[in-house]
Amino acid sequence: MSTTFGQLIDKVAFNIQSGAAAQETATWINQAAGITSSATSFIVNETNQMGRGLIEIGDELIYVDKVDNLTKTVTVAPWGRGFRGTTAASAANNAKVVIAPMYPRALIKQSINDTIQASYPELFGVGTHTFSFNSAVTTYSLPAAAEYILDVKWQTIGSTKEWLNVRRYDFDKVANTTEFANGKAINIFDSIDPGRTVQVVYSKAPSSFTSDSDVFETVTGFPSSAVDCIAYGAMARLLMNVDAARVNAQSVEADMLDQSKPVGVGSSTARFYLGLYTQRLQQEAAGLRDLYPPRLHYKR
Repeated sequence: MSTTFGQLIDKVAFNIQSGAAAQETATWINQAAGITSSATSFIVNETNQMGRGLIEIGDELIYVDKVDNLTKTVTVAPWGRGFRGTTAASAANNAKVVIAPMYPRALIKQSINDTIQASYPELFGVGTHTFSFNSAVTTYSLPAAAEYILDVKWQTIGSTKEWLNVRRYDFDKVANTTEFANGKAINIFDSIDPGRTVQVVYSKAPSSFTSDSDVFETVTGFPSSAVDCIAYGAMARLLMNVDAARVNAQSVEADMLDQSKPVGVGSSTARFYLGLYTQRLQQEAAGLRDLYPPRLHYKR
């Protein structure tokens, strides 16, 4: 079953929050029309645990200036919508409002995308490009996404349906853009029957997620088995900052928290997940090498 970006975000959030000493509190928008992307005040269901500071609605962080506990009205600071680089967005009635989010959704998204990019080139996407061979032409354009050629074959004539390896080729990563607009081309020097189909399998860098509905395999190009690997890497990134946020805390609550969760626990947990990420990354990379082992070929 395919995993979407939204499901991966929920997986990471659940795992890093399930062991926390303090859980996030939340309420919800309580006005029929919801809120617009420019609203500077709105009504929520409960304000007892809300004060000046951050709240989260969807992917947006909002800085609250003041709260009216009688009318349940939240007033946003003049610069409070779309706080810390998030995007101001409308929200429907009953939309969840997270109070003082421990791990903002926008930060989880960034950590996942950063982990995906950092996993390349150990993990890579795979693309396929086909073209008809012309005996008068030796050089053919490849997609701009092509980073390395993994395999080149051509389809033989007859009922065998056999695909033969192309043994003499050269990959040009800086091809003349006047002739090859993408700047990528393959030079083929084997004797291939004219008109036959040539198939080039190449590796490509992963793309980042942009929408919660994005499918993991489709966007990244990684195999579905790599979902947990990326989740572990994102969790390690998020947990690395836990101790830094608590070092200068001076409060009774902070002292009580330190008794059960002393400073250093975050770093230790981050190292644990980093170890899991590294192990799974090596396993997934080995699987890709098994599918696409290095192939010897001649350039002439």
